[in-house]
Amino acid sequence: MQMREFEDELKELVINYKKDINASESDAEFGLDKAYNMSPVLNNVYEKFEQSIVLFNKEFGTQVLFIEKLSVEIFKLLLNFEDINSCFFLRSQSKLVFVFNEGKDQITFFGRIKSAKKQNANPRFVQLFKLAVISANNKTEFKDNTGRNINIEEVVVQIIRWLVS
Repeated sequence: MQMREFEDELKELVINYKKDINASESDAEFGLDKAYNMSPVLNNVYEKFEQSIVLFNKEFGTQVLFIEKLSVEIFKLLLNFEDINSCFFLRSQSKLVFVFNEGKDQITFFGRIKSAKKQNANPRFVQLFKLAVISANNKTEFKDNTGRNINIEEVVVQIIRWLVS
């Protein structure tokens, strides 16, 4: 395919796409342009991970861990969850972790090994943590699935350890 044919093909795709968008839902309705409105608790967790990842990458000498906010609509498409308020994901070269609010009072961490090179590579997501969020008197506490209070820094270290192991 020559360059002119390639450009004409792309222009035709744009024209057809515009027609399809006008006939169905737009990207704005789909939520692709929505701000990433994170709950205050999840935003604090995001900031703690972001600080930790910056520190880890600085100490390592290169960027090996990444963190990204993710629109709820895209997340719902990826994992087919309905009761999600906000989310973000972490990634290393071989692993992904999705972090999201389930309802108002839970934060869930799902992980997946994405590299087929690992012996224990698994195409499915596994739940790494599920934390209950208890907010009272301007203080937020986290409890693991056994009811034990857990420090969010402890979770951050465990997740980063999993990402780089």
